[in-house]
Amino acid sequence: MKNRRINIETVKNLVEIVALFAAAAYFSFRLVSGWIDVSLSLDVATERIRDPTDKSIDILAVNVRIKNGDNGSVRIADAVVSFSYGNDSVTKTLQGIVRYDFADGKLIPGKASPTTPRAGLGPGMQIVFSTYTRVPTGAVCSVDVTVLGKRYNNPNYSESRSAVISLPLD
Repeated sequence: MKNRRINIETVKNLVEIVALFAAAAYFSFRLVSGWIDVSLSLDVATERIRDPTDKSIDILAVNVRIKNGDNGSVRIADAVVSFSYGNDSVTKTLQGIVRYDFADGKLIPGKASPTTPRAGLGPGMQIVFSTYTRVPTGAVCSVDVTVLGKRYNNPNYSESRSAVISLPLD
């Protein structure tokens, strides 16, 4: 059997192969552990008051704090709230983003942008949306919040949901 000498080129090739497999293993682990998934946390707060013009109606306000996780940026495409009480339900879009049109690098206040408003959140950033509806005074109301978001480089949307119950004031 002939004794082979290991030269520097062979060592370099072996190190490159090991580095390639290590990088593939690292990114495979990150993929499986949810690194590229949308990770939004939703904090839903409600406030209920009597309508001053009609004592048989309550005004139910909802504030939704959306916080992005620590991995990558997220684009929020849609955010809605569904209010359910008895056999009735109302779905409303969350309010909170007004995109103004711009010209020559300056915003034009009062003129909404013709494009669909979307919010982008970087790692650890948060945004607050809100809406309200009118519900009967004695009704127990279920509030379901749904937010659609996606990573900038991923065409697939992910859904984040949270729900709370609003009890009557009396």
